[in-house]
Amino acid sequence: ELFAMKPARQHKADSSASESEQSPRDASRNYSPSSKDELPGRSSKADWPTGKWSPLVKDRQRLMNDILNTGVMGALVGGFALSTLQSNLKMEKGLDVAIYLTSFVGVHACTCSAVTSALLYRHANSLSDPDTSCWAARHSVLLVLPMMKFAMGCISYLLSVVLLSFRDLAPVPGWQMLALIIGLMSMTMTIGIGMLLETPLLGYRPPRST
Repeated sequence: ELFAMKPARQHKADSSASESEQSPRDASRNYSPSSKDELPGRSSKADWPTGKWSPLVKDRQRLMNDILNTGVMGALVGGFALSTLQSNLKMEKGLDVAIYLTSFVGVHACTCSAVTSALLYRHANSLSDPDTSCWAARHSVLLVLPMMKFAMGCISYLLSVVLLSFRDLAPVPGWQMLALIIGLMSMTMTIGIGMLLETPLLGYRPPRST
């Protein structure tokens, strides 16, 4: 009976040794976000970079959708701002110079957002599913850059539209002030929604661990 138990014990020892030799990448394939075990390839959860791009919630499909959406919107708003640069502006007037500069910033910021998104999308598409969350956590600042550029370009474009309407409606002061109020309300709403989504009131905040 003792001799019969030795092969079983030897089999258990071999299986535990093979599990300990498992690579971090293989372990990450078997890792579930809902698991409370230690993250594969890390000593503890505290070793992971913290920030908006949490490795526990960011999967490859969501990451690529986010990058693609920012790039498309950046290219769209950048095209709108470029059409303003091609209009007839008189550089001897200060208001026309302001319209040109705000449109100029909008074109460059939105184009940079679109190009950066395209490069990030290409790299994210080459990653495997288990490696995506790790890569997103280590490059959180780089992943937020397209949205920051798009926000700057979008605000600049809206400001150029406000200035353009203020110049063109100068012969009718009543409609000029109405267009100015509408434009400022649009800018304020855009900035306010962006800031509000970053607060615990509407923005997502992961629950505290007990």
